Amino acid sequence: MGHQGIERTVQLLKPRCFWVGMYDDVEQWVKKCQRCVLSKMPQPKIHPPMQSFLATRPLEVIAVDFTLLEPATDGRENVLVITDVCTKFTQAFATRDQKADTTAKILLKEWFMKYGVHERLHSDQGRNFESELIAELCKLYGVKKSRTTPHHPTGNAQCERFNRTLHDLLRSLPPDKKCRWPEHLSEVVYPYNVTPHATTGYSPYLLLFGIDPHLPIDALLGQTAEVSAKADWLAAHQRRLKEAHARAKEYSEQKAAERIAFQNDKTYCPPVGVGQTVYLRNRPQGRNKIQDAWQSIPYRVVDIQGTTYSVEPVEGGPMKRVNRVDIRPFVFTPIPTPRKKSNLPRSETTTVNDTELDPGCIEEGVVLEEMCVPRLQIEMDRHAVPSNDRTESSPTSVEVGPEAETVESDTGSNLEVHSLPVPSPRRSKITNAGHHSNPHHEPRSILESVPLDSVTVSQILSSLGTAFFREAVKEVKKSYEVTEDVDS
Repeated sequence: MGHQGIERTVQLLKPRCFWVGMYDDVEQWVKKCQRCVLSKMPQPKIHPPMQSFLATRPLEVIAVDFTLLEPATDGRENVLVITDVCTKFTQAFATRDQKADTTAKILLKEWFMKYGVHERLHSDQGRNFESELIAELCKLYGVKKSRTTPHHPTGNAQCERFNRTLHDLLRSLPPDKKCRWPEHLSEVVYPYNVTPHATTGYSPYLLLFGIDPHLPIDALLGQTAEVSAKADWLAAHQRRLKEAHARAKEYSEQKAAERIAFQNDKTYCPPVGVGQTVYLRNRPQGRNKIQDAWQSIPYRVVDIQGTTYSVEPVEGGPMKRVNRVDIRPFVFTPIPTPRKKSNLPRSETTTVNDTELDPGCIEEGVVLEEMCVPRLQIEMDRHAVPSNDRTESSPTSVEVGPEAETVESDTGSNLEVHSLPVPSPRRSKITNAGHHSNPHHEPRSILESVPLDSVTVSQILSSLGTAFFREAVKEVKKSYEVTEDVDS
């Protein structure tokens, strides 16, 4: 009834029918409906447990991502964001496109040559980040490459969160400067780097360079940077930087634990094990408001790492890595099988066949009645021998006579079994039975149903004469009236 779900289907059935366990049957039927499984999202929504993405030291992991803004006067509309995961130090670079060569040039000239080579590069699965050029650059500098699962931006949460912050900072520019936002990009990113971060408690600038930034406000207030004249300045600087990193790491882990605890109330993730068959999320190109939410091709889970699942088609194909929210368990729809015939033994019957009767009796209007006469088992049960006294012997032989049946049992005694006589066919007393008076249903005259004798014929003729005489009198009267009118 329109695949409306459990509650609405039950409401349709209640006024019309009822059976014991109706709600459970409807629930199981709807949950196993293949069209409902493929076309609808599961309720409640899947919320896998949240996992933190942290680094232990500066330049261990950097995350990159592109964000698209309004075109500036010089035609640039793309921003490449590069963030150090440990220190939260971030740089943003305006570009004209998102090609792989543009990405590689900025990484090499603006990051590697200024801040150093990192250990791991983390990004989404964009074609520019997964290109052979970026792979060769990482191989040349010994950088490992990691990526998020498709359509799962929370896997690169550091860059995604800064993108929102960058949009807010650029939105605060005056209207006359917004059309030239690439010129003011460094001006809005620098205050972000020199301000203490909510996750670490220190400014990204301090955690990366080890010194407090000197701001223009410090010069206006007459404050100068403290310069130590001690010979162990380097050791003190290292000790101070080490303490800052340790505190920042501890504070970051504490904040991550708070976020995870906050998200635990929303966690809903039914377990899916290795080897289980699943469906993948369907994401067609273009408009997809009425398209199926899940692909009909079944996949098998081959590996699980946290909330990342490695799956491959059941019928064979390339392996894919997807997030838990993009899979749902496969639902087997049982095919109704025909009801099996009963194997219970039938009682032997004697049936009256039409071929055994005289063919001429059918023409005489004989009504045949089928009679099923079961054989008598009374005498067999009376002379039955207990099962423990029976011995294996040769198969029993049966001799059937015209009036009785003689059965030789396993013990050798002869038992006589009487059968009921077959009744004779019942004959109809109607003289014209079996003959139709009008087999072709032709129309009949009413005169055929009345016997025509001399008296009846005379009555009909007299009636016709009287009718003709009356009509003649009427015609004469009409002609006489017309003649009088003409004379007058």
